[in-house]
Amino acid sequence: MTDGLMSYVHGASDVPLIGEPIFTNLRRTATRFSDREALVVPHQGFRATYRELVEQCELVGRGLMERGVEKGDRVGIWSPNRSEWVVVQHEGHPQVRAAVAHLGQHRRVIALAEASRQEQHARP
Repeated sequence: MTDGLMSYVHGASDVPLIGEPIFTNLRRTATRFSDREALVVPHQGFRATYRELVEQCELVGRGLMERGVEKGDRVGIWSPNRSEWVVVQHEGHPQVRAAVAHLGQHRRVIALAEASRQEQHARP
């Protein structure tokens, strides 16, 4: 984690963080368990194996790149508990590596205003 864009926060635990991008970990898990279920969202009737989840995450990563999102950019997602939330969280393209900001549903206006304020202060 030397690129200056990653955060490392470790709470009171003897178990260290994995120290790698979350998609890298997902992809490695998918190579071992490709046909096992990775995500089930009953209220959507959604099921995906690890292989399918990786494919969807890669598709989102490519889509973000096509829309001009670059490494270091911030992407906000405003979503309830849905499969799409998980896919965006794991967006899978090494060139994107954007920071995903989750905007809570229970405090919509406040969360959106705060995220916007933080983004404005973070710009060079």
